[in-house]
Amino acid sequence: MSHAYIILVVSALGMATYVTCAIKTHRILKADDLLTFSLWCGAAIAGFFAFIGAFKLSKQTDQETNAIYLGIFGLCLVWLAVQKTIEMVRELFPPPPPPTPPQPTQSNEPKQS
Repeated sequence: MSHAYIILVVSALGMATYVTCAIKTHRILKADDLLTFSLWCGAAIAGFFAFIGAFKLSKQTDQETNAIYLGIFGLCLVWLAVQKTIEMVRELFPPPPPPTPPQPTQSNEPKQS
């Protein structure tokens, strides 16, 4: 299975997950958010493949420096993509509002001093 095929499948699954979460939380589904989420899902997988590819590249003569940069870029891309997808999912599921404190009841009895 090729890297491009895996990236496309993960992007499609990301889109489906985002749509499902938006429907479940009764949110308005925006096309740009859907596209952004899908691209971040694909970027996470592409970054992983870049990191793995850096090991193969480092075995070639005169490519060690390129392998280092590719590996660092791959790890940073995965980290950023995971962070952004988590942020977007958290926007779909906002935290519940804090509970309201109980209202003190007022009694007609005089206070004793």
